[in-house]
Amino acid sequence: MNTVNETTGEFSVPENNSVDSENTEHQEWSKSVSEGQLGFPSPLLPRSAWQNQQAFLRVLIKAKQALDMAEITATLWG
Repeated sequence: MNTVNETTGEFSVPENNSVDSENTEHQEWSKSVSEGQLGFPSPLLPRSAWQNQQAFLRVLIKAKQALDMAEITATLWG
């Protein structure tokens, strides 16, 4: 990581070791993301279901209804 000395305003670049370390950390993080190891909940629909237009529209309509209800509630209570 690059750093700036606050008192002198000098900019310092880290040695190659820390850059290599950052690249390794990034690669490990990328691998864990691609393998789904971050602990995020699974998506509402599997990716193949998004290819089905009816399933996609069904989820889209439910989301719109939820947003409309939130807007109505905010208007009534606001």
